[in-house]
Amino acid sequence: VVDITVVGRADAPLLRSGAEPGHELWVTGALGASAAAVSLWQAGDAPSPALRARFAQPAPRIQEALWLAGQDGVRAGIDLSDGLAGDAAHIAAASGVRIILQTDRIPLDPELGRVTLPSPHSPLSLALHGGEDYELLLAVEAGAFDGRAEEFRRRFDLALTRIGRVEAGEGVLGAHSPDAPPAPLLRSGYDHFSDELP
Repeated sequence: VVDITVVGRADAPLLRSGAEPGHELWVTGALGASAAAVSLWQAGDAPSPALRARFAQPAPRIQEALWLAGQDGVRAGIDLSDGLAGDAAHIAAASGVRIILQTDRIPLDPELGRVTLPSPHSPLSLALHGGEDYELLLAVEAGAFDGRAEEFRRRFDLALTRIGRVEAGEGVLGAHSPDAPPAPLLRSGYDHFSDELP
């Protein structure tokens, strides 16, 4: 066993606990590729080089996080290590709110459309529940990123996508369109103590 502890200090940390009803939910990059690589390995198949790289060499979003945290209106954030649903639930619990994910807006890695995923996986299920994408999930005041998403894309060559909203309540729900009634997700994020695959 190798156990590493890092101790540090942040003068103005961006916490999970700042989301409030009325905020928007935004995510960087595209999701699901790392979990797709794992699902293919578990099925006895070899992932493509692109999928393998997303698992073995994730890009640390350090400069992106510093830029985003410095923007007006950013109130809460987390990196996506346990899947979008699971990490959104961390923000919801820490902030005492409900998060609605608009599933048709979740940015899926294009490589997911070029492979046959083993049953019962789908690109959306891997993005929601698979984990290890290491993108950034943010709760932002409504309208605060109008115009800034394109500036972010030009600066970092990376997408920044609005994928949901924050409401009063608790938990994480999904809706497949803006007008669809939200429903509870059947699963949360990656469970380190479960035998169930993402």
